[in-house]
Amino acid sequence: MSKGLCIIPARGGSKRFPKKNLALLKGKTLVQRALDSAVESGLFDKILLSSDDPRILAEAKSYAEPVQALPRAERLAQDTTKALELVCQIVKDHPGDYGFVALLLPTAPLRTATHLREGMELLNAN
Repeated sequence: MSKGLCIIPARGGSKRFPKKNLALLKGKTLVQRALDSAVESGLFDKILLSSDDPRILAEAKSYAEPVQALPRAERLAQDTTKALELVCQIVKDHPGDYGFVALLLPTAPLRTATHLREGMELLNAN
């Protein structure tokens, strides 16, 4: 099975819930939960945490490969920026022979590595 590229977008600026990606749930930030599920799944050659916030990027820097912190350009960190714009730019800037690209939102903190593996099994079966 070819491995993939995982993109975790985590902007620092939220108007309704400031610093939401650093919010704690059972002792871990939402960003840590996304990173942990991606790493534990074993599905990814590269896991990129994209953010405009140095505190969020620092969370990725505490992980070993394949996790990388990816500072986000200001033009891609606006309230109106679509996730697809970010994904397309990252894929362009980080080419590789990936079998798939996954977008993991930190705001889905109940997702686990098992969920990711089960999802991949379903995709491969179809």
